[in-house]
This record gives sequence, C-alpha cells and structure tokens, in this order.
Amino acid sequence: MHGLGSSRLDEGVAEPEPGPGEVVLEPEAAGICGTDLHVLHEGVIVDLDHDLPLTMGHEIVGRVVALGPALAGAPTTLHEGDRVVAEPLLNCGHCGPCGRGLPNLCRQWSHLGFRRPGVWAERVAVPAARLTVIADHVPAEHAVLAEPLACALHFLERARLRQGETVLVIGGGPAGQLTLLAARAAGAGRVLLSDPVAARRELATGLGADAVLDPTSDDVEATVAELTGGVGPDVVIEIAGTPAAVTQSVGLPRPGGRLVLAGICGAPMIAVATNRIVENEIDVLGAFATRWQMPAAVAVLERAALDIAPIVSQVRHWEEVGAGMADLAARPELCKVILRF
Repeated sequence: MHGLGSSRLDEGVAEPEPGPGEVVLEPEAAGICGTDLHVLHEGVIVDLDHDLPLTMGHEIVGRVVALGPALAGAPTTLHEGDRVVAEPLLNCGHCGPCGRGLPNLCRQWSHLGFRRPGVWAERVAVPAARLTVIADHVPAEHAVLAEPLACALHFLERARLRQGETVLVIGGGPAGQLTLLAARAAGAGRVLLSDPVAARRELATGLGADAVLDPTSDDVEATVAELTGGVGPDVVIEIAGTPAAVTQSVGLPRPGGRLVLAGICGAPMIAVATNRIVENEIDVLGAFATRWQMPAAVAVLERAALDIAPIVSQVRHWEEVGAGMADLAARPELCKVILRF
C-alpha cells in the first residue's frame, strides 16, 4: 500500500530481521479480509502520514524459518520448520489491559498489515508469543481461516451464548458465516442470518442457517419477531460494520437479550434508539479481534469439526493479490479469497 487506494507489488524489499522474541515465517497461505479493503480504500486504522508504504495482509499460515536472538539457543516451544498460524494483533504485554489478561484491548497495540509489515510477502517477522502450531493435515486454505474463526469464537464468548438460544447474525461475510457455524456447534437452538447479497444468504442456508433474511427487502424486525414467536432472538451479533446494520440491530434482541457489536464501522458516530436499549434492558457488548481463542480455533480445524470449505470462494497465487482485492471489492457474492505461496 502506497497511498489511499494505491497498491502495487514491490520487488527488492529487504529481508525481515527477527527482533527479540520474534521469528521469521515463510507464508504457505494468506487471506484477504474485508478489513484489508477498508484499510486500502478508506485508510481505516493506518496512519497515512507515517505508516506508508505498508506491506498489507494479516491472516497467515506458514513455516518458521528463523528464530530471533531471544529464542535461538534458548528453551522454546517453537522450532524451525514448525507450521503455525498467527494472531495478528500484537500487544505490548505491559499496559493495564494486558496486565488484566485483555491483550486485544492493549493501549500500545500493533498489528500485522496495519501498523507494521504484514504477511503478503515472501517472509515476515512475527512475535513468537502470538503464534500457535497447527497440524500438517489441515489444508492450507482452511488453516488460514484460524484467525477469523478465533474472532467468531470471541464474539460468541462475549455473547455468553447458552444452549438452545436463538442467535441472529447480521452480516454474511467470512466472519459471519464462521459465527453461524460456531454458534450451531456451540449448541444454539436456532441460527438466523441477515445479508443483502443473495449468494451469501444461499451459502448460509447451505451451512445450516434456520432462516435467512434480506435487509433490503424484508422487514427484518417483523420477520425476526415472527420467526421467534414474537419474542426476538436471545443474541444478535452485528458483523456487517455498516451504519444501517448497527442502527437496525438495536431493535432486534428480545427483552433482556444481548447485542454484540463486532463490525468495524466506517462511520465514527451512529444514531441509535437508546430507549429500546433502556426499556428492554439490552446488554450491548463490543467484541474486538480475538482474546486467547486461537488454540480453540486450531483445535476445531484439526478435528475438522466445522464444514468451512464452502466459505472459500477463490484461491489465487499470492502475487495476484491486487486482482484478488479488486475482485473481492467488485463481486459481493464472493466470500473468502485465499492466496497461496
């Protein structure tokens, strides 16, 4: 990334040098995330005055090829040749939230592909503490989904999902589809999904959604009420990250229900019906990235416990990343685009 909406494939970039506590990875596969598109086209999260040029990308499965000075020759759980996935949010380990076990809320955080060089490169340096070993039998196209799956597990943990509850997922992108699958596996009684794109609604139906809704043509609130016997869902998880979706989501949970806002929204301020929250005692919870869910996500992938193959829409050579991003932006029917190295 060289500027807002400006990207190119650069050659001759210096080899990464692992710092203390870091390793160098050779990517096997990487993902293109909707957040990457927000970064490129809207400048979300990055400092356009100081962070550019920037190597993008943050979803990775790869091999350890070098250990940094604090790891080489010292007792460590990582070794050269290990196959790993990365949590891309890099916490400082020293601030108040880190001290309270909340690394995703670090006050001095960095992030692969946002605030430091990302994974769309032949090699990348990553802190060893943010890596989890993953078995060789997991296909690369699935292993690279460990990070968004960990996010989905975090959303459900924040929602305090209980057996038999009804969940409504707003947003049918990769994170939304993975949340649908994870909610079903966690014992949700019914899982509904709302998305304006027909292909994503069809995908959700194939993955086990009990009902799908089109927010551009359905009266979502009335339809959800009808589907839940006039009660409303116990849990609403908003992952679309649009002002309209956030505004709509406030009126959907049952009285005493929970609303999890997990989408990164381009609008800094959004008007919502706060009286609905107050009068119905809705618990509104934020959910950002992951918090210790990566080992659980890896375990799910190693057991092949979820049918995630349909979520992958395209697999491209990594040097086609520009075309992959353009395709993902122009074709909303696509779900996940994977880059192979």
